[in-house]
Amino acid sequence: MTLLEAAKPHLSLDTPWKKMAWEKLEKLGLPTKKWDPFKYVSLKGLVERDIALHSSQFPESEGALSLEEALLKYGALLQKSYAEAIDAEKNPFALFNHAFCTEGQFLYIPPGKKVNLAWEFLLEKGLRAPKIEIFVGKGAELDLSWKCYGKGDYFYNSSLQITLEEGARANIHRFNEHHSDSYAMETVRAKLKRDAHLS
Repeated sequence: MTLLEAAKPHLSLDTPWKKMAWEKLEKLGLPTKKWDPFKYVSLKGLVERDIALHSSQFPESEGALSLEEALLKYGALLQKSYAEAIDAEKNPFALFNHAFCTEGQFLYIPPGKKVNLAWEFLLEKGLRAPKIEIFVGKGAELDLSWKCYGKGDYFYNSSLQITLEEGARANIHRFNEHHSDSYAMETVRAKLKRDAHLS
């Protein structure tokens, strides 16, 4: 049984972009040893585990909405953005995230504002596929400390999309302590306007 076959019973095609991502993922397939980046990495263990979807609450942050709230408030905008991203996407794990995400965060930093945040996530079992969307307004600054640590047998497949308006700055400090029995794939996509800075 392949990972996609094992994951399919947990799939909910409740939005057009999830359906679009799944169809593209089925055509593309997941990496094999023939793909250069995975030549020396075995993904066999991914199908030998519980891949039921698990989600948990994100830390509360000023200006943040859960993915569910954001889709209710900005649905047309986000779904258009997701459809465009899926159309251009070539990374199968990014497509997997689009198809299976059930949790996430939408964070907006208003123009000129400075924000410091710390997020911490404990990963324990099953599949976690969070989708994080961050928009940093003109001249605003974000300093984000983001820690993931885990225990046990899990598959963490996150996606971060960050957009920086003109003159905006974002510093994202990632700290990952994944368990040796786990798999972790992270996709980061960024859009920077003039004089914006991301580190």
